Amino acid sequence: MSMSMSRRGFLGLALAGATAAGLAACGGEGGGAAGAGKGGADLSRKLRLPTYTPAKIPTPDLPIDAGQDPSYLKYPEQLVRSVPAPTRAPTCRNSASASTLNGT
Repeated sequence: MSMSMSRRGFLGLALAGATAAGLAACGGEGGGAAGAGKGGADLSRKLRLPTYTPAKIPTPDLPIDAGQDPSYLKYPEQLVRSVPAPTRAPTCRNSASASTLNGT
């Protein structure tokens, strides 16, 4: 009896294995889900979610109508940083990497 597998089936199986390996890499020391077990509740109490803060933008050259973006005739002289630089990388103890597949 010969066993055959389609290309689509093989790629699906490979993707499932890679996903499981990736999730296991970010898990805790016990191999379980991240945040589960001891310390999970303590970590969630310390978690601070971001809040909405409107950006402090330079005064536009043209008035803003409802639903319209601010309009400028020239580049603003004083630039404003609307998003602060991150204090640390949002990874799980390891450096992040990504790969893409291009083709038909």
